[in-house]
Amino acid sequence: MAGQQLVAGFLAGACFVTLLLLLTSEGCRGPACLVERLQPLSARLQPAGSLQRPGPLWQLTQQQQQQQQQQEQPPPQPTEQPAEPAAAVDQAAAEPGADGDGGSAAQQSLTVQEEPTQPQQQAQAAPTGAAKEKQQQQASEQQQQKQQQLAVAPAPPADPAPLPWAPVLSAAQLKRGLSFYGTGQRLERLVAKLMAGQPITAVTIGGSVTWGAGATNRTTHSFPARFFEFLSAAFPHKDHALMNKAISATNAGTFATCTERLVPAESDLVVVEFTFNEAPELPYTSPNRRSFEALLRKLLRMPRSPAVVVLHHYGWYHSAGDGISAGLYYRAAETHLSTMAQYYDIPSPSLRNAVYQEMQADIAPFKYSKVHMCCMQAGGKEVPQAAEEERRQYFYNDVIHPADHGHQALAELLAGVIRSAARNVAAAGGPAAVLDGSSSSGGGGGGQAQQAQQAQQQAQQQGQQAVLPPPMIPGNADQATTLCAMQARGLA
Repeated sequence: MAGQQLVAGFLAGACFVTLLLLLTSEGCRGPACLVERLQPLSARLQPAGSLQRPGPLWQLTQQQQQQQQQQEQPPPQPTEQPAEPAAAVDQAAAEPGADGDGGSAAQQSLTVQEEPTQPQQQAQAAPTGAAKEKQQQQASEQQQQKQQQLAVAPAPPADPAPLPWAPVLSAAQLKRGLSFYGTGQRLERLVAKLMAGQPITAVTIGGSVTWGAGATNRTTHSFPARFFEFLSAAFPHKDHALMNKAISATNAGTFATCTERLVPAESDLVVVEFTFNEAPELPYTSPNRRSFEALLRKLLRMPRSPAVVVLHHYGWYHSAGDGISAGLYYRAAETHLSTMAQYYDIPSPSLRNAVYQEMQADIAPFKYSKVHMCCMQAGGKEVPQAAEEERRQYFYNDVIHPADHGHQALAELLAGVIRSAARNVAAAGGPAAVLDGSSSSGGGGGGQAQQAQQAQQQAQQQGQQAVLPPPMIPGNADQATTLCAMQARGLA
């Protein structure tokens, strides 16, 4: 608008100057002369489409402004009209128009059909009411299906080997406690037999902790008894043979010498627990460490190629040290024995790894600041006795052996290894896939019995032909001994 006013002012000034020049020019006197000379100029300045009547420029200014305003206004939007059907287009093409030119009318109708306006394109692209309703219904059905799938999501798989008692160890402690699992090849073959309903022979060997010292009843509350209880509950079979062959105050040297006499040849599982009984400061080349490795090698080469598990007990009061050359956590022989277990791919659960943090913080039921028995000493200091009503909070019965719930913790560590193997067997396709390498079998009772017999023969062949790596300790070759005949009388 401001630009229009500026142009109008400029034109008015130009007209005024022109008028003065015309009035003062020679040969022009009076209004008639002035009108005569202004008429050609007004015709040249008049825009196209304005009034054709000649007149002064100042009479045409208002009309020109109205025309410019009309030109600046946006054109009216065409109203949306439904597209004509094809039959109407054909009829329009056949009938001549009012001017008698039928071809032009048909051409006009066809032009509209070929190039529809934007509103018509939108009307054609938009779905009809029925189509919209169908789309909405499909979207609603898809949403309902998604909600139903979420509502009926598969539940996590059931525990293939649940505990028959309330656990004392948490899931985090069990994870920490399984310090090494390895490939689990032998262990998973053993668990596959259990899951297939076959009986096994399981044996525990060790010192006084394995024997059951510290438990109120060693035949029911020691960790071997609790572990065998778990096996019978998770994989019941009337022909299971579960034996505790531990001897108090012994170490691996005794069992390495008398393996053939103390451990049944038909063993499928052997649990080894000597960590507390092995001296902590000895080097790998000492006779004690050589005996422990020799014991592992003999067990692995037994006829049924048994699964072996090295369990580590932990004695808080006998792991004292200055924190520099030795300390509460790393003084025990566990480091050396764990290294040998890893070398031979043997699972090794650790009580120290599982509960050390809770012991250090003196948190129930893993407290160590008191014991159940009277008059115990450690490091030259007397250890207080816990009152009967608070004994459940304290882990040790004395300064060496665990109380009942301590034995239960050891049993749960062993059960945790079996449960991990059971999950792996289930994930691999079940016991048949692990035992035979395929899930196909003859079916029926006879087929299962034949399958079990074949698996047993295969295990015996593997045990007889077991290829072990060279001894971890240099020069620690396998040697047959005759000393067990003399020791057998004292061990019987």
